[in-house]
Amino acid sequence: MNAGAADFLPYYSELKFAGHMAVSLAAAFAGGFGMWLAALYFSASGRFGFCDSFAVSLFCASAVWIIPAGLPIPPLWEKIGMAAFLALPLFVCRFAFGLEWRKSIALGASFCAAQAAVFSAVYYYIMR
Repeated sequence: MNAGAADFLPYYSELKFAGHMAVSLAAAFAGGFGMWLAALYFSASGRFGFCDSFAVSLFCASAVWIIPAGLPIPPLWEKIGMAAFLALPLFVCRFAFGLEWRKSIALGASFCAAQAAVFSAVYYYIMR
């Protein structure tokens, strides 16, 4: 944390947490649309529809974006938790919805690509 920002803004940690929550909502929408479009493309929409893609994306994207700001854990465990929640849609699609591995990998990759797109947009427009 920047000492100057913490001195200037009295509620810096709360503002940072609110920013992470806002970005997690945007990432959930991006991941949901990405997974839904991938499900349509790979003909997986019979078992994995619009609501399912957004439910999985909302849970996983919230965890990915809020873990760094909300939990007082060591950085190594933070990275392990983020990686686990980035990989979770792959296993949810395979075991909870019964999709083939190929379709599950495509849906998981579309979720990860959406998270990477949101991160690059946040980095390019805000953090740079």
